[in-house]
Amino acid sequence: MRTARAKGLTERAIVLRHVARNSVNAALSMSGLQVGFMFAGVLVVESVFSWPGLGSYLGAGIPVSDFPAVAGVTFVLGAVHIAANTAVDILQGAADPRITL
Repeated sequence: MRTARAKGLTERAIVLRHVARNSVNAALSMSGLQVGFMFAGVLVVESVFSWPGLGSYLGAGIPVSDFPAVAGVTFVLGAVHIAANTAVDILQGAADPRITL
């Protein structure tokens, strides 16, 4: 950053070209992981607050051994998690040209 300032670049150009390029990868990686943690807690949150949703549907299906319900919810949550991580990988490739897709 010191060299970029010495070259006469504006603060905005320094932040966009040098700072954001190096810092956005960590934020994107953590957001992809947080999606998985969010889905892991959906059963507990929906049970505590009595909200209808996939977590309460899964919670109702487990005690009665409703295999299609458990498999379906697991498949949907897994597919959303994979899609979110794929989107994070694509965004990381777009944000940092050093990363190849």
